[in-house]
Amino acid sequence: MGRSYLFQSFSSIWGEKDKTVSMERMKEKIKQKRKLRMAVNLAFLLLFLALSLTGKIQFWFILFLVGVLASFKVGRVYCGWICPMYTLARPVAWLYRRIGLRRISPPAFLQGQWLRYVFLAAFLGLMVWQRVRGVQLPVLPALTALLLLFVLLFEEKWWHGRVCPFGTILDLSSRPATKALQVSPEKCQGHGDCQKACPTDAIVELDSGKRSIISHRCLRCMNCAAACPVGAIGMKRA
Repeated sequence: MGRSYLFQSFSSIWGEKDKTVSMERMKEKIKQKRKLRMAVNLAFLLLFLALSLTGKIQFWFILFLVGVLASFKVGRVYCGWICPMYTLARPVAWLYRRIGLRRISPPAFLQGQWLRYVFLAAFLGLMVWQRVRGVQLPVLPALTALLLLFVLLFEEKWWHGRVCPFGTILDLSSRPATKALQVSPEKCQGHGDCQKACPTDAIVELDSGKRSIISHRCLRCMNCAAACPVGAIGMKRA
C-alpha cells in the first residue's frame, strides 16, 4: 500500500514536471516565431519604403497578390507578417499601452460590416479610374499615412476589420484556409489574455467563458499564443 502510494506520488510529480517542461518549450518556440515575424515585418517595411522612394510601389501589388493566393491555404499571413501598415501600428500600440492611453471606439453605426465594403468599393474604383485616366496616385503611401492617423485616434481593430481594403479582400479569400490558429477547448481556462493581445476582433468569448478564434479575422501574428499563460493556442489544421 505504502509503496503504491509512493509510486503514485512520484508519478504525479514527474507528470507535472513534464507538463511544465513541455509548456516552457512551447513558449520558447512561440517566442522564437514572434522574433522571426518581427524581423520579417521590418524587412518588408524597408522594402515598402524603398519601392515608395524609387517610384516602383506598383510592384508591391504583386506581393499582395501572392499574399491573397497564400491566404487560401494559411489565412491572412500577409496582414500579420508582410503588411507595412500592421508593422507601423505596432510601436503605436506599444506606446499607448505603456502610457495607459485608450483610443476612441467608433460609434456603433460605423462598426457595421457594410463600411468595409464601402471602403473596398472606393479603393477599387480609384484603381480603375487611375488605369483609365493613366494617372499614378500614391495610393499605398496614402493608405499608410491614413492608418497612422486612424491608430493614433481609434481602436486598431476598427482599421483591420472595417477600413483597410486589403484586409477586406484577405478576409474573404482566407475563409477556405486549411491551417489556422486555434484555441484548445481542453486547455483554455478563460483568462482572456489572448483576447486583449489580439489587434483585431478575431477572438471571441464563448458562453462557457472560454475563447475561440474566428479564422478569417485572424492576422496570424501570434500575439494571442504568446499571451496565453497555459499554452492553449497553436497552429492546427482547420
